Amino acid sequence: MRPRWSVQHWAIIVGSLLIAGAIPASAGERLYVTYITPSPGSQAPVWIARDAGFLERNGIEAVLVFVDGSPRGMQAVLSGDAQVSTGPGTATVNARLAGGDVVMFATTINILPYYVITAPDIRTVEDLRGKTGANHIPGTSADFAVRIGLARLGLDPNRDVRFQTVGGSHLRLTAVMRGLTKFMVGTEPERLEAVRHGLKVLVDLATLDIPFPMDGLVTTERLIRSRPETIQRFTKALVETLHFYQHQKESSIRIMQRYSRLQDRGVLEGTYEWHKARYPQAPYPPVEGFRTILRELDRVRPGVAATPPESFVDVSFVRRLEASGMIKALYGR
Repeated sequence: MRPRWSVQHWAIIVGSLLIAGAIPASAGERLYVTYITPSPGSQAPVWIARDAGFLERNGIEAVLVFVDGSPRGMQAVLSGDAQVSTGPGTATVNARLAGGDVVMFATTINILPYYVITAPDIRTVEDLRGKTGANHIPGTSADFAVRIGLARLGLDPNRDVRFQTVGGSHLRLTAVMRGLTKFMVGTEPERLEAVRHGLKVLVDLATLDIPFPMDGLVTTERLIRSRPETIQRFTKALVETLHFYQHQKESSIRIMQRYSRLQDRGVLEGTYEWHKARYPQAPYPPVEGFRTILRELDRVRPGVAATPPESFVDVSFVRRLEASGMIKALYGR
């Protein structure tokens, strides 16, 4: 059944199509796919899968829809307005614990890849005490990253600092640059831009080796039961996209630029290289990363850590591709 979109939803679609170009004339199985940030890199796999034709060649006509933040992406999938969304494990866990039937079937980044970015006068982690940070909306990966990151660094995120909910990465970066807040967390594109504007990169949280399902693809168990081959073909397109990304730098950067609307070649290239070094050949969603999330949530929701982390993932689609020899053949192994 075709999703029942509100006027606001259609406005988002029109805006997305202006960025992405026209939907292919040769229609396959149509899927609405939400992506949750215009930041280059993290969303590149779905952008490239669509624009480089991998989804189309696998019989899927993807309509990419931008929604701001992973909670909204989960809402779109749970309502049936979208069939697949990008998003981190935090949004998947929160939605599932609230009764939603969402599961993650693939991921492309399996660490917490954030940096603590600060105003120039912040010299140590202790200098953050009593300061106000720019944050995303609750439940997003950035919100989780800043809280778990500060806790691992010895600060209590609920008592030692204050947060101002600002929104997406570009808004948080602007807040710090203008002196409205003192710190934020951001990924590689924000790190590169922050350094150019004289801000300080205080801590690279990736060096803490925190397992985390950062950039995942999520759908519902309901859709998996009714259309398993659709998700299998989507996963195959993703695997082919990751291989393309490794070998087609300029084409990948052009697509990243189109969706992000970022013109800074240095930021785009740096973002590309960071993700190239970390994208997996077999994009399994990480069970251990979900265990990390549950342990952290247990601090404020006692008992949550007892939830089996395996319940948030479906590894069967990647496993089937790997067992078939498709991934090995693609990479010539």
